[in-house]
Amino acid sequence: MRKPNKSSRKDYFLSGIIKYFIIKIFNSLDPLKGPLAEKGYLKSKIKNVPSFNSDNEIISTKEIVEYVFQNTKVLNHIKKYIFQPRLDLVRIIQSPLVKENDQTLWHHDSCGHRIKLYIGLDSYLKKDIYTELVPCTNRNSYFDYNFTRIILTSEEKNIPTKKILLQKGDIFLFDTNMIHRGNYSNDVSRKLIEVEFSSAIRGFILPGKIGRKKNKRENNLLDLVEIKYCF
Repeated sequence: MRKPNKSSRKDYFLSGIIKYFIIKIFNSLDPLKGPLAEKGYLKSKIKNVPSFNSDNEIISTKEIVEYVFQNTKVLNHIKKYIFQPRLDLVRIIQSPLVKENDQTLWHHDSCGHRIKLYIGLDSYLKKDIYTELVPCTNRNSYFDYNFTRIILTSEEKNIPTKKILLQKGDIFLFDTNMIHRGNYSNDVSRKLIEVEFSSAIRGFILPGKIGRKKNKRENNLLDLVEIKYCF
């Protein structure tokens, strides 16, 4: 592997400093109130969620997401937590058939406070596949937001982790600034709808995979269909 030259190391360092201060500023604007504020995540169940139709994934996803927005307090929770929240991403994700990948390492998502919403699609729980969290680390501040893979501190190691399993009817909200990781399987995969909200201003200014201005996210259904929501 080619070693970075002094110029690229300097650019990386400068971009890290700039990103650090941008995130600090926007983090200070986020109200961080409501039920999400205590531990950084919420999981609940919702009845009568429309079934996912794999023959018409786009329309089916739109129906499910709008149903969740209309029949839960999800949007209210997000409004109390994020400054001027905006819907940035809606996509279907299926966990890989591998035991380990980059997502199995403890990490945060390199953009400060941002909310992810997972909507379970599987008809039954797949016990080998889950998202694992370190509760209450949503308020952490990091010196280097360019490097997201981290080693837990001694204090964080003493916090009991939370494993989140999902099936149809389950909805799961969490702040991606929280330390988290995925656990996968060689035998089965998990299918869900992933939705992301960030501050409209943060998503517009902050470089990286956030918002829809720069580095467009793969398979973002918002490029194909309008999702109705109102705060």
